[in-house]
Amino acid sequence: MNKGIKGVVAGIGIMLTFDVLTLMLRREIGFVPIGLIIFILMYLIVRLIGYTREDVGLAGPFDWKLHVALPIAFVFLNFTWILPFGVGIKRLHPLIYIAGLIKYLIFVALYEELLFRGIIQRGFELWKGPKAAVILTAIIFGLSHIASRFTFELTFINFWRIYNPLLFGFVWSIYRWKFRRIEGLILAHGLGDFIDRILTLERSEWLLNTTAGHIYMVVAYTLVQLVTFYTYLKLGKKYSLTEDNNALV
Repeated sequence: MNKGIKGVVAGIGIMLTFDVLTLMLRREIGFVPIGLIIFILMYLIVRLIGYTREDVGLAGPFDWKLHVALPIAFVFLNFTWILPFGVGIKRLHPLIYIAGLIKYLIFVALYEELLFRGIIQRGFELWKGPKAAVILTAIIFGLSHIASRFTFELTFINFWRIYNPLLFGFVWSIYRWKFRRIEGLILAHGLGDFIDRILTLERSEWLLNTTAGHIYMVVAYTLVQLVTFYTYLKLGKKYSLTEDNNALV
């Protein structure tokens, strides 16, 4: 079994292990011990497979504009389509903001980016090639977000639970392919999830409970992701950071 297949199998195994531990033990021990167990498991598996830091996206040529500012800027762009509906921020104790930010940066974003864009996508790249890796990683990423809440009812919310992470996963996998490093994805992913949890919408009724609102959500969200997708492809071509030419120019 080559390194790519090992990476894919091991990554899916980690994902399933996390899901089982969360289902069985989260109420008893909380998500922090589960997260620490998974991080240790990920480290051991990466060492066992023979992945390098560059393989998982934590080494190689670095430019703060491409590898930090760019993905963070597009996360903020992703919230522009909800601005017409009266965006506010929940009033919480400052410590809750800090705890939430730590949670989403470390126990959500760091875990998911290392697992999906690091271990699994790299495995598919070595096994099936970079383009197949983008598609397959996005599918697995999307499916991983619906397991606990999805039902087979034909409702918009079920569609959104599939469509939202699937499209996000595709765009982030494009970024990983074109720019190689994942530190910016970790920051962008964590900040995006954190902001999403603390925002409020004054006029959410039309958006969430009408057909026209649902159409607007899908169209607006898709357009933002297409802009992100196009930008990543154009800049990726300009700076040539794929493995065929892995150097800043």
